[in-house]
Amino acid sequence: MIKAIIFDLGGVVFRDGTKYAIQEMKEKLNFSEKLGLELLLGKPASDFRKGLLTSEEFWKYVQSKIPPKIKASKIKSIWYTNYISFPGMFELIKELNSKFKLGIISGNIKERIEYLNEKYDFRKYFDVEIYSFDLHTTKPDKLMWEKALKLLNLDAKECIYVDDNPESVNTANSMGFKAIRFEDVSQLKKELGNLGIKF
Repeated sequence: MIKAIIFDLGGVVFRDGTKYAIQEMKEKLNFSEKLGLELLLGKPASDFRKGLLTSEEFWKYVQSKIPPKIKASKIKSIWYTNYISFPGMFELIKELNSKFKLGIISGNIKERIEYLNEKYDFRKYFDVEIYSFDLHTTKPDKLMWEKALKLLNLDAKECIYVDDNPESVNTANSMGFKAIRFEDVSQLKKELGNLGIKF
């Protein structure tokens, strides 16, 4: 029997803001794709997500990599504002919240979570939140899922996990979760229905 549904954030609850931010930096700031990838997906960005770099340290690094006339705060604004919720997602989450425990497992940045919560007030719908910056590791490390199960006090077989990343979906499946590869909200509803979730 399913008792909990756990969501990834970027690419599931919100669109993949990093991908869109890199595109916006190319179009508006004339950055190469290589520079965009280095800034937002390179090792320093990974360490930032893991809580191994402070905000000050990360944005100082970003500033050192971009033209002096462009401020790192501009990159931050482009990056964070490109995380936009998928239409219909919060309606679905609210509906599920009335019937199941809900969780988050996300490789994310503390200040971006704070920004998104201020904008969308989404954290109130979730019973458990597992973030890379708290555990100093990120997906596909099984520790992320193990921590969620411990806090939920459930077995993997009692949980559905939703992610857009195939590697994370495979990891969750290998641990006994019923994992869904997210494409869009209507597809997710259909997949949940196939697992016996009624709306």
